[in-house]
Amino acid sequence: MIHLYILINSFKIKCMKFSDVIHHQHGFLCYQLLVRTVRVRLSRIYQSLGDEEQQAVHERLAQCLEEELELQCGACNLPFGLDSDSLEALPCSHILHARYILYPASDV
Repeated sequence: MIHLYILINSFKIKCMKFSDVIHHQHGFLCYQLLVRTVRVRLSRIYQSLGDEEQQAVHERLAQCLEEELELQCGACNLPFGLDSDSLEALPCSHILHARYILYPASDV
């Protein structure tokens, strides 16, 4: 079990170093999106290891970034950007899952 935590810490360090490179080359938003993705994946790793404390920490940090960046669908309030979602931007600049644009709300 200790060996797995060493690997996870190594993974975290490499991801954060990579995200620093992204930050300098592509800007702050790309950096934040990458950090959120890393946090979500770390929470899943800790969940599979049964470490509820670390899982909760990374889930909370990922959720804070989602709220800060407003990465939730305007119709269902579920986060987007973690899976390959089809998204649509409305003229008012709200972003929705495409299924809410393509089908009336009663059909979804």
